Amino acid sequence: MAGDFNIHVEKAGDADAARLHDILQSLDCVQQVPLTPTHRSGGTLDLVTKSEQVLVDMTVDAPDIVPNYSVISWCFPLSIEPRIVIKREVRGWSKVNVNSFRSAQLESELCSANHHAISTEDYTSNFSPAVRRRG
Repeated sequence: MAGDFNIHVEKAGDADAARLHDILQSLDCVQQVPLTPTHRSGGTLDLVTKSEQVLVDMTVDAPDIVPNYSVISWCFPLSIEPRIVIKREVRGWSKVNVNSFRSAQLESELCSANHHAISTEDYTSNFSPAVRRRG
């Protein structure tokens, strides 16, 4: 999170700063801006909060770069996981002639009362011809 919080985090003992610190801590976040003035009238009001990982290359320009405020810039390491691509074979079932496919199944050994498949290969060898004739 980043923005103008209008809470003087630089003031030790400030009740609002203590509450903000507690909220950030409950979210596993840490205020990252050094306790230097970010407003022309003083005070560290503009904050950048992030999880425990430390920011890299943070700069806080003097106030009045932008009227009344500092410009804060920062970088942090970002790891992007590579996209997972899974190749798979898909049959065009929407093009199947359902009646022809059903007939092929009924005529196959799979639907024979006398057939008792004993292995996966047995089912596959009987099923494959019916699928090929799906029409």
